[in-house]
Amino acid sequence: ASTLEKYFPTRKIILIFAVSKDKDVKKMLNKIKFKKIILTSFSNPRSLHPDKIARVAGLKEPIVTGEPREALKVALRLYNRDSLILVSGSLFLVAEVKKLLL
Repeated sequence: ASTLEKYFPTRKIILIFAVSKDKDVKKMLNKIKFKKIILTSFSNPRSLHPDKIARVAGLKEPIVTGEPREALKVALRLYNRDSLILVSGSLFLVAEVKKLLL
């Protein structure tokens, strides 16, 4: 998180986030200063449902999507030259989004 702030101090982060059931969601999200958050899931039984992520983390206005492809589409619609799209939370999610981008 501090590296993002160091290299991109003025960028507004659009966060695509999914996490495994056994992770500390609140702790993970407290480290990232995001402008918008898009919650999704990944294709692994350990994936925590995005609605549960929102509840556990106490998020007020998350965007909830059913799959990474949809989350990426939403992030790209929100993107502008002052923003940065960050995919985080689980390497399972990062791998799925990477496949979509290649």
